[in-house]
Amino acid sequence: MNKMEKNNTILYLFTSEFPYGIEGEPYLEIEIIYLARFFSEIWIFPTQRKEGMRDLPPQAKVSDVFLWKELSKFEKFLFIFKNIDLVVQILFTEVKDKGLVKVLKNYKLLLDYLAQQLYMKDKMLHFFKAKTNAVFYDYWFCNKVLAIAMMKKKLNKGFKFISRVHNYDLYDERWGDIGVPFRVWKMKMISKLFVISSLGSTYLKKKVKAKFHDKIEISYLGVNDHSVSEKKRYTDKKLIVSVARLVPLKNIHLIPLLLSELDEAVYWIHFGDGESRPDVEANCKYLGKQVQYELKGKVSNVDLLNFYKQYEIDLFLSLSDSEGVPVSMMEAISFGVPIVAKPVGGIPEIVINELTGFLLPMSNDVKDMVSTVKKALYFPFSKSEIKKFFLNNFNAEVNYTRFVQRLCDFIND
Repeated sequence: MNKMEKNNTILYLFTSEFPYGIEGEPYLEIEIIYLARFFSEIWIFPTQRKEGMRDLPPQAKVSDVFLWKELSKFEKFLFIFKNIDLVVQILFTEVKDKGLVKVLKNYKLLLDYLAQQLYMKDKMLHFFKAKTNAVFYDYWFCNKVLAIAMMKKKLNKGFKFISRVHNYDLYDERWGDIGVPFRVWKMKMISKLFVISSLGSTYLKKKVKAKFHDKIEISYLGVNDHSVSEKKRYTDKKLIVSVARLVPLKNIHLIPLLLSELDEAVYWIHFGDGESRPDVEANCKYLGKQVQYELKGKVSNVDLLNFYKQYEIDLFLSLSDSEGVPVSMMEAISFGVPIVAKPVGGIPEIVINELTGFLLPMSNDVKDMVSTVKKALYFPFSKSEIKKFFLNNFNAEVNYTRFVQRLCDFIND
């Protein structure tokens, strides 16, 4: 194994919005600290700009050169037309992978996606034309990976090119009938793809040919170690916390209905905001006097962790229908908080029955969930055992040091 030490390699990191905003990609707030221990220069290229800027290491710089741009129909046509040979090649690969019927049925989505990536490819060719001593790292497999892959083909240079893959960018069902677009062509061009769960790795290997399997590695995300010492009570009732964007697939609107069936005195606090807030508020009207609640809305990750540090939490609750391995759950177990959640995505890798929590049945009927939540509220979980599990699996110091060491070995191969 090569020694991990800072060198003169530049890291180009492509994100959705980080370091802008206060909510998106909170896990990168930790990972970038470890990346900065190895890379002497880091350039971050977000796709969208939001209000607020998070702290960065001194060698990390931000550029808005690759922000999303809504292309006109003429612009889309122009990018497709002037890259027609490449477009045909990529579409042919997609036909071989997905079948002609699916491609024809979804041709508009695919061409729109291609046009946007071709636009980004041209911008990248201009921006990076003289910069070769670098690693290109897209945090999402469906962000700018295709544009980077096309740039790599055009330059015919063997620069290092990696990505992580999480949930939306991994599972076909999140994209409807067409599935994840251009997965095979991206796999041909990428150097390494880091999957954040064992389940995700198994899924991906079933979707691509064996010749690509050596490019796939499991690399868990992680969060910082926190104390599990006794804290003050926020309330004399059992305290349940949920953390998620208020969007339909997270099913936060079902939590008030579930709590109304508990017949227990509980206090529920939700952190997060979004389009489903009116549905959540409407269902809160069904809560009886035995249930108190707060909808905290959008909060920073720092404020959320400060809440965990101050107060004793009895349960973390998730009813989400789709997840990778949620960082919000890693944070919960880092404080010794047990979790109740559905067995979707990589959640069974973090929620172990009677150790770190309980898995719910795969149902959106809240009556099917009541017994599991009641059991969890009174089960004698061991904080020290939850913490031990966290340290063995999701400790940032271990996981990100290992990830950066892997990058070090990879760069020096």
